[in-house]
Amino acid sequence: MKKSVRCLLLQVVLVWAAVVSAWSAPLEVNIEGIPNPLLDRLDPAVRAQLDSRRETLAGLLDNQGTQSEELAGQFGDLGGLYLLYDFPSSAEAALELAHQLAPEEFRWTYLLGFLYERESRLAEAGRLYDQALDRRPANLAALVRSGMAHLEQSALEVASERFVRALEVSRSCAAAHYGLGKLATASSNWQEAVEHFEEALKLQPKATAVHYPLSQAYRRLGDVDQAQEHLAQMGSVKVTVPDSELLRLRALATDASVHFVRGKRALAQGDLQLAAVEFKAAVAADPENAPMRRGYGLTLKKLGRIPEAIVEYQAAREVEPANPLNYKDLGLAHLEAGGLQSARSSFLRALELDSSFAEAYLALGIVDTREGSDAAALENFEKALALSPRNTEVMVQMSLALLRSGRIDEAKTSFRELLASDPEQVVAYVNLARIYEQEGNFDAAATSAREGLKRSLPAGLSAKAYLLLGRINEKLNDFDEALGYYSKAVELDADLLPAHIRLGSILASRADFNAAARAYSEALKVQPNDQLARRAQTAALIYAEQYAEAKAALETG
Repeated sequence: MKKSVRCLLLQVVLVWAAVVSAWSAPLEVNIEGIPNPLLDRLDPAVRAQLDSRRETLAGLLDNQGTQSEELAGQFGDLGGLYLLYDFPSSAEAALELAHQLAPEEFRWTYLLGFLYERESRLAEAGRLYDQALDRRPANLAALVRSGMAHLEQSALEVASERFVRALEVSRSCAAAHYGLGKLATASSNWQEAVEHFEEALKLQPKATAVHYPLSQAYRRLGDVDQAQEHLAQMGSVKVTVPDSELLRLRALATDASVHFVRGKRALAQGDLQLAAVEFKAAVAADPENAPMRRGYGLTLKKLGRIPEAIVEYQAAREVEPANPLNYKDLGLAHLEAGGLQSARSSFLRALELDSSFAEAYLALGIVDTREGSDAAALENFEKALALSPRNTEVMVQMSLALLRSGRIDEAKTSFRELLASDPEQVVAYVNLARIYEQEGNFDAAATSAREGLKRSLPAGLSAKAYLLLGRINEKLNDFDEALGYYSKAVELDADLLPAHIRLGSILASRADFNAAARAYSEALKVQPNDQLARRAQTAALIYAEQYAEAKAALETG
């Protein structure tokens, strides 16, 4: 496709150079050069809109008097619609022609850059954003997007200049502060990073994606309380910048399909708030559309709005009563709400409609697990795995069920098979490490735990991996290593009671009684009635000669 587009562009350039600014001869460009995607799944109104645009453009190409600016506008609007409805190849071909026909026009340069950014072609996106800024140096969206593109390519000076200029255009530009915060992070200037991230949140309090880098900056500054506070507020809502070109583009949209497409894209990018807005609009425009209902339901479930999600899944079921997907999705929502019987009924109905539905067997097994029946769960997991042999989610659940059932050798084999299918499955590394530790194979346990920590672990699972490494190194008499691992564990999960207690024990063995007493105090915050921690805290306070505090601790205990 790209080769044909380049040929077409060459033809356009040759003709355009011959006539300068007006068309005095038929343009040697064919509308078929813009790929016409399959539109079967789009609503009729959308198909009619795209077909009409192509017909209009074909007519203009046949008209020798058509000006290049008008032709560029038609190509650009067609490309914009393809971009809107998520047909990137067609959008790229049309916008490239628009940009070639009117290289001084900001709009087509900018939208082509936006398309490349969305396709992660950042070098091309940055180049086009820079060209767009040559046309409109004070365009806020272009400044921010150019800055982000250069930042991702480690062109830090250029990125900084863009963000500073954006703040000169608008002091209330949260996205510019966020970009400067990312730049400060790249330079390990943690205090400056905190200041910019805090300002971004002040300007856009709902931009929960800022909390994570802010928490990391606070952690680097040693402010653990602030780090944990922001980590707890971490979300997926990104910082936004006013973008008149995208608003204009969205105004071209028609019917429910565009909202559905935008909702799916926002959901894939983790922007749940935007996804909810788009899916809600799609459902309002076409309430009898089950996929739109399911998309909205999934977004609501991810947002924790489970009762609302159940309503949407029930509506999808009413629209398509013979579709097992609707029952599976409804059952998962009931499962998350704690309605185990309702969930079971939905999954069984899905299997009545499709006995080969592996995901329904998996979900039934999870219900069995929640009800404490690992034997029944294993039967359902085995059925799911027989239908979907390389399904890693099923393999995870089966491995864990085997481990809970005490079938250690089978669990070990299952976890190893899981890693053979997917080497990034961190659950397998951590649980294999636990098994090796129980077997006394500490070297293998430490290796497996470290392999898990190389991957992207959730904070809670990372904390448990560090706790495990701490225990292993204690058994290997490497107390310095153990101390570091326990400290990391409580940093990641302040509620991990065993890590606090083991941390206190090592500190006390080193006669650092004040620090040991603090560790035991943290343990008692997690479990105030833990008498082992209370006695150890009292002893540490006595050895630290803090007799009044020791007395108070005894009286509290």
